This record gives sequence, C-alpha cells and structure tokens, in this order.
Amino acid sequence: MKIAAMIAICNFPYWRRTIDALESVADDIVVRYDDNAGDPEILRELNKMADSKQHKIRHIQIVKESWRCPQWREDCLALICKLDVKPDIILCPDEDEIFESTLKDELAQFWLSEKKGMMFSYAPLVSDNGRVINEGMPYPPDPHMKAFKYEDGISYWPYHGNAIIAKYQNPVCHWKATTKIRHYCCFTQAMEQTKHFRSDTPKGRGIKAVTIVGFGPSAQKLDESKVRGEVWSMNDCYQGFSTPLMKNVTRVFDIHMIHKRVNLPAKDGKQHLWHLDQLGRLGHRIILQQPHAQVTNSEAYPLYQILGYFGLRYFTGTGAYMLANAIYEGYNHISVFGLDQRDWEHLKQRDCFAFWCGIAMGRGIEMGGELTFLNMVNRIYGYEWGPEFDEQAQKDLWDGFPFDIRMKEKTQASAGELHGNWEK
Repeated sequence: MKIAAMIAICNFPYWRRTIDALESVADDIVVRYDDNAGDPEILRELNKMADSKQHKIRHIQIVKESWRCPQWREDCLALICKLDVKPDIILCPDEDEIFESTLKDELAQFWLSEKKGMMFSYAPLVSDNGRVINEGMPYPPDPHMKAFKYEDGISYWPYHGNAIIAKYQNPVCHWKATTKIRHYCCFTQAMEQTKHFRSDTPKGRGIKAVTIVGFGPSAQKLDESKVRGEVWSMNDCYQGFSTPLMKNVTRVFDIHMIHKRVNLPAKDGKQHLWHLDQLGRLGHRIILQQPHAQVTNSEAYPLYQILGYFGLRYFTGTGAYMLANAIYEGYNHISVFGLDQRDWEHLKQRDCFAFWCGIAMGRGIEMGGELTFLNMVNRIYGYEWGPEFDEQAQKDLWDGFPFDIRMKEKTQASAGELHGNWEK
C-alpha cells in the first residue's frame, strides 16, 4: 500500500508540525505554495527539505493565484500525477491539521475495504495553554474527506463541499474514520482573534449558498461572477452553461416521469437519459422521482421527508421542489435565475414558487438573483396605484397567454370615481 500526501501551504506558523506528522505515514508529499500571500521563509525551508533525501517532499508548485476552493485542491491532485509511482491512497490535510496517531492502522483497514473515501471528524480545537475555544465544539463541525483512494481522472469538480472528491460524494462509499483530526487554526490567542469561521459555530453561522437555475430569460443574466455556492440545474438547462459554470453544478433535478423522457433528444442528438448518466459518472447528483437503473448516481427526491417537515402539499413545478429542498437542507443564501414563469404554460407555477420564496424569506434566508415575480410589481396596492390599477391587473393576469379575456368590469376606481364618493 503506497500512501502519498498533498498539502497547500501559505503562512501558517506551525506548518512544520503537519509536515513532520505526514512524513511518519506518507511515502511521498507534494506541496502547493501560495506565493501571493505566503511567507518566503517557509518557501526557503520547503526547498531545503525537497533537496534533502531525509525528507519526503517530492514536488513544490509555486502559484500566485488567490485562494479559491476547491481549485487549490485540484492543483495538488495535478502534482500527484507527477509522481513516478501513483499512490494507492492520498492524504490531504490542511496546513494547520494533524491526524491522530491511529491513522496508519486505520488506513490499512480502509485499503482492504470497498469504500472510496475516508470522512474524518474533528476533535475540539487545540490551544497552546489549554483554554477552551469555540465553546469546546469541534471546528469544522462536519466530517471532511481527508483521505481517499486514487483513481485516474479523479477530481473535486463538481465541488460538493467538505473536501469531497466528486465521484466519491455518495455516502455509500464513505468510510467513517474513528481517527480524528486535531485542528490548530486557533492555537494562540492572537490566532483565535483573527480567525474567520466559515461554518456553523456557536459564534455565528457561515454562508451555505446555492444558485437555482431554470430555463427562463433571466438565466441569460447568470455568469460565473454571480454564482454563490453550488449550482442546481433544472432538467437539461445545463446544456447552455459554460464550462466554468458547469464545474459548480452539483445537482440536476428532473422530477418528471423519467420513463417518458428516455428518448428525449438533447441538442447534440443524444438521449437526455444518456446525458444524465454521463453527468452522474462525473459526480453530479441526479435527482429523480426514483433512482433509475440507467442513470449513474441517480437518487430519489426526498418528497416524503419534505412533506413531513413542512406539513404542506403545494408543488406545481420543479422550481418549487428545488426551492423547498434548499430550505429543507439548511441553505441560508438562495439565488434564483431563469425561474420567470411568465409564459402561459408555466404561469400557474408562479404563485407556488413565490409562496416558497416567502417561506424562505420568513425563515431569514437571503434570496437573490432574478426574482422576476417581484420585479413585475414595482408599486404597492392602494398606496401607489391610482385608477390604472385594474388595467395593470388585467395585463398581469393574461401576460404570457396567447389570448386576452376580460374577466372584470371596470370599477369606480378605474374610472377615477372612487375618491370623494365612498360615503354613498
């Protein structure tokens, strides 16, 4: 069993502890050094270690790019490919993390199993004077994949968070490690004062964001700069995404009866089902009514869990399902593009989608992107509308339909007769 380790180093003052601990387990170590914000003294020391046969550092990549997750992890994977002998297992701690001493024995058990990635929980934060940090709660609070089996072509894209390799995102292939990670990010009081917590902690909640994308015209306003967090694609609208945007797509939702869409052709002439299977093979989660035997990585939409959680049975379209799913899973920032629902076919879905947006806002979730149903109404009823209200209501009612029907007679208000005559 050959073990390699990859690590990104910037300016953490105790980085040498992590390297020393890795050298007791790994056969080879590759390092990505951040020259943009890194300490030059650290780089000089790394180069000395790489030149020495006493140490296991094999490659050092110097980059000047700003920190961007998970790109720096992807850069480290590229360094692994430069090794003369490909590893069986890869370790990937951060520069301020050290595995407990039971790691080596547990790696041997993991290698003999059918599992693909090891999910490590964190011990309470380590301090230099025994003080309690973060109220004694581990940070990060969720397990991370800090060891995994090597395969050609593995990638972190599409990124699912928690350092998870895309192809290994299904919990079925996870080994739940008993070895914990000791995290030194707040080791001294000075380090603790400057620490920015990105995940849920007693000190506050981090951002858990998702961008939901449909087919409407406002989807054209979406580009990589407007994406926050994951991207969820409705049906096959991903066909119009750029390559950088596609890297962020973690889920594709198709809540239709999938057997009726087996022969539905895509833009390139291939079947929709074939495309879903290919996306699943890359690590995208394919959300259907039920898992499909021909679609890799397909899974059932959690309908009954969501119905039980909200106590509501109000769903008139896929957009509402996606939004309810995001609320259910605790996302606190939801952006929406392409859910305009202004055409006659989807007009009846607009009220339902607006309802779920209201549920989200009522729970304190920040809504962003293009909320078209809000943009349609730029004045509030009674206070800012005059006699023209009925005409605008008539337009809003039938806008998107290929015909116009007048269901309401003109009122006193529309004729300008209401004010001054209301006592009659």
